[in-house]
Amino acid sequence: MRTEEQQSIIDAIVIKKEPLVKVLARAGVGKSHVSIDLVAELLKTNPDAKVRYCVYGNANAAEMTAKFGHTAIVSTLHALAYHYIIRQKRYNLNKKLNQFISWKHIPKTITIPFGKAPLVIELVNMFCKGTINTYNEFADSLVTDKPIPQSIHKNAKDVLLAMQQGKMEITHDFYLKLFHRDVMQGKIQLDQPDLLIADEFQDANPQLLDIFKAYPAKQKLMLGDDLQSCFRFMGCVNAFKELDAEGTTLPMTKTFRCNTLLAKKVETFMQKTVEPEMHFEGIDYPEDFKIESRAYITRTNMELVAYMIKADVNDTPYRLISKAKTDQLFKYPLFLLGAKPGTKYYDPNLKSLQLDVEAYHKSPTLQKKYSSTRSYLLNQNPDDSDLKAASQLLGTYKPEEVITAYNNVEKHRHSQGVQVLTCHTSKGFSFDSVELSKKMESSIKKAMLAIALKEELTDDEYDSILLYYIAVTRCRVELIGAYTLENIYNSVKENT
Repeated sequence: MRTEEQQSIIDAIVIKKEPLVKVLARAGVGKSHVSIDLVAELLKTNPDAKVRYCVYGNANAAEMTAKFGHTAIVSTLHALAYHYIIRQKRYNLNKKLNQFISWKHIPKTITIPFGKAPLVIELVNMFCKGTINTYNEFADSLVTDKPIPQSIHKNAKDVLLAMQQGKMEITHDFYLKLFHRDVMQGKIQLDQPDLLIADEFQDANPQLLDIFKAYPAKQKLMLGDDLQSCFRFMGCVNAFKELDAEGTTLPMTKTFRCNTLLAKKVETFMQKTVEPEMHFEGIDYPEDFKIESRAYITRTNMELVAYMIKADVNDTPYRLISKAKTDQLFKYPLFLLGAKPGTKYYDPNLKSLQLDVEAYHKSPTLQKKYSSTRSYLLNQNPDDSDLKAASQLLGTYKPEEVITAYNNVEKHRHSQGVQVLTCHTSKGFSFDSVELSKKMESSIKKAMLAIALKEELTDDEYDSILLYYIAVTRCRVELIGAYTLENIYNSVKENT
């Protein structure tokens, strides 16, 4: 049985034929179900209707493909770009794809000054991920502390040209850039679906947002929760803010995940922090509801690693949900444990830190001033929170404990026990019981103080509130460690 909100969304598309509908779907409200129901209703009135559903991530695309069946074409942005650029062979590109490019991939015919290859690669990556379609315009838009020599910009353009001409391997970002550019310049004629649906649009790739706006669909529907916008650090934008003045906005506030009391606590918390108009209605669970799934949610990868190490030390089973590769999770602790001159890294962050390692071991003066390689690294990189957290981790656990946990990662991905994951990874998941890590709770202290003092929140403080909202709304019935949420709710309840 549909709620009034669900029916309003279906009516807006099927009956009113609204050209653009924006659905603000709060946590656990069943937006996937509504999408499927909507398409079914659309096909009743127009059996020949063509629907395209765009979603982030291959796993999500596979899941929605299974749910829609033959009623909609489901794809990621990269899959769409791959179809038009690679499969249709619009360019004579190298068939080999890489996640990233390094100096080893750059043809020797491109002469880059010694030590400048990382800067050239950074410029190439920035251009490929942006929405500016010509490199010269991109170069003019850069704001840097020191001017970048024109010769370096020429190197970057030469690398881009080499990829386009098939003279070097390409990245996924590169063919996506070609797709974006050609669509925006009218060189690619996209299909013309009756309905284009874009999911998770609170975190939209800027190029995807451009393509969504340019897509020649008769009607467009965007879904998401602007209060779950948490990938700004990856360059994503909140499409609901970008398109605030356009289309019709409809709410989905009835969650089918959180119990009634928890939903009320979340509603109160958000009203008192960042969304005064927040509405969030929960559902009732039976009193004898049996808790079968438990999760432990952390703020950062390093905090996740700390949990894993401690669990192995105590021989406690857990199930790792994170999709991150083992080397990525343990990247910084392993780097610090093995920091020595002469080590080669291709990861841009570690490559930069390795330069500091080399400098320390070559200088007797630095060795006299700093007691260890680690202390020098921390001094030279005071803003690197991951490096600092890894150092603190190694101050708590023995090297062999870290290595043991690293070696045991894969066996925990499918084992039994508490499911552990970061807040960012937790999106889309539901658990009967959720426990927040101490850092997850403490991360919003600054934001709460600023709110108490009626100060404007910084971007970091605002993001911390949203991540907290994401974490607590993964829960169905039992929430542990969310002290701020409880305190605000109890305070409001007492005053009323």
